[in-house]
Amino acid sequence: MPIIAKKTRITNPAMMSLLKLKSKGQVTIPAGLREQFRLSNGDLLEVKADVRGILLVPKVIVDKKDIDVLFERGMRDYHGGKGSGTFASVKEFKASR
Repeated sequence: MPIIAKKTRITNPAMMSLLKLKSKGQVTIPAGLREQFRLSNGDLLEVKADVRGILLVPKVIVDKKDIDVLFERGMRDYHGGKGSGTFASVKEFKASR
């Protein structure tokens, strides 16, 4: 089963930390930010150049076969009448399943 990334609510967008670049280009992400974004040892981060500096974006790699299985399951549900229509909330959608 693939790992599904969860959205993280930013609790303190003004939180800033000063990091020290180590000899091999390594930095340590502060514990509070690791907890807030649910980062663990071994997690993958994409590094991007941004107009304001360097941006680290957490990434999850999912095997294509897992995506295919989930897509097929979703299509079967859709064609079987599950999850079709308009819903006012996620709770209403889940109740339709």
